[in-house]
Amino acid sequence: MQINWFTVIAQVINFLILVWLLRRFLYKPILTAVDEREKDCCSTKRGKS
Repeated sequence: MQINWFTVIAQVINFLILVWLLRRFLYKPILTAVDEREKDCCSTKRGKS
């Protein structure tokens, strides 16, 4: 059985592109929303105490 190196390299490139797209359009906005909620939650708790 022979390995088709073109397919392996193409799959690695596709995976890296997918990771980049997910980090840019999914991961960063979610982290931003979580950070905003955490700040809001902490400021609310400090205001009540």
